[in-house]
Amino acid sequence: MVQLSTVHFFSIIVVTFVLEDDIANSTSKTLADTIAAKALNNLKPITTKLVAAASFITATNTQQAETTLILEVSSHLATLTASLSDLSTKLTTNSTLTANALSPCPTWASIVSSSPPAYHLSTHPTPLLALYDPTASDQRAQV
Repeated sequence: MVQLSTVHFFSIIVVTFVLEDDIANSTSKTLADTIAAKALNNLKPITTKLVAAASFITATNTQQAETTLILEVSSHLATLTASLSDLSTKLTTNSTLTANALSPCPTWASIVSSSPPAYHLSTHPTPLLALYDPTASDQRAQV
């Protein structure tokens, strides 16, 4: 057998410990990377399913909101229809229209003939055409 000196013996032991430490670090790193990769690969289907569930819930919430709004509008329309129906019933049953309400609208001739004598054209002291001056300036023509 070969005799090793003490220096050589301790050198070999030191190199062995360094190699062992390096192998342990490398193995730990590789093992950690492998575990992380496997965990992420196993989580992918779960995240895909969660995204699909979130999309479904969002669509359901949107549909429920639309349905709620439609029901609200329908309720308001039903109330409005009932009010219009009541009003229509009241208008058709209230047939106490007076003769004045059914008479035709007055004409200008009837208004002038029924005006008080002080304002009647025939009794006015100065005829309106005599007051008209076509050469008057715009300032005099303003009311």
